[in-house]
Amino acid sequence: MPLYRYKALNARGDVLEAQMEAASEAEVVARLQEQGHLPMEARLASEGGGLGAFKLLLQPNAFGGQRLVLFTQQLATLLGAGQPLDRALTILLELPDEDKARNTVADIREAVRGGAPLSTALERQHGAFSRLYINMVRAGEAGGSLHDTLQRLADYLERSRALKGRVVNALIYPAILLVVCLFVVVAPMGTVRQALSDILLITPLDLQTHVDEVARDIVARHGFLEYRSYVAKVGRGEQIELFFVARADDPPRALIEWDRLRDEIGEALGEESPDRWLTIMFTTDREWAI
Repeated sequence: MPLYRYKALNARGDVLEAQMEAASEAEVVARLQEQGHLPMEARLASEGGGLGAFKLLLQPNAFGGQRLVLFTQQLATLLGAGQPLDRALTILLELPDEDKARNTVADIREAVRGGAPLSTALERQHGAFSRLYINMVRAGEAGGSLHDTLQRLADYLERSRALKGRVVNALIYPAILLVVCLFVVVAPMGTVRQALSDILLITPLDLQTHVDEVARDIVARHGFLEYRSYVAKVGRGEQIELFFVARADDPPRALIEWDRLRDEIGEALGEESPDRWLTIMFTTDREWAI
């Protein structure tokens, strides 16, 4: 059977804190009531004491989340058992495991001892209690039903906390899925961009610049009128087409001279490999170069 830690109030008003083996939290409460004790808190011993250091770092104040529910339930239980408000707060002062929560309860008790209503004492805790919480307590004081109001408030807080937990749990999977999808989309963007460039025959800027530099140098040194270049990269393959426009009145050249000029251009372009398709043409007709 699981082991539960509990806190209860005996007939003399003393706080009892011990452990008990039981099938459920409800059984712990029932057995404590059979012994004449007033149950204040019961939870699995494996949960450890308090809310835990990590959870405390995430709490916006001393009474966030489950701590506020427990405080409200315990205060309602004590008032329902006939304990005066001052005595109930004194008992609650011994229950929290966190110094910040104990200090808050101590401040509330001192304000009540000084003659302030409970709602005013809560309001002085610098935002630890919401406006809804304070206004409901104030309404309970005005109607003389503080115990019933606190019990209804505890039920409301427990339902709200459970709903929030279900919403958070429901959003965990979509959030994880969104992160994974973003990673899957962003990670291969370089590969996708390269593939699109190959499909659309988008020429890498450095390759086009190099081809143009070589062609301009050839035009300047060999007296051509102009040139046209067409460069494309598909996968590992490179396709380069160069058209040089010669003067119509240039003296004829032997084929071997044109071949030597092609070799010169090819060597200037460099990186000769089976993946490069190089076409070099010479013409006096600009239309051939367009």
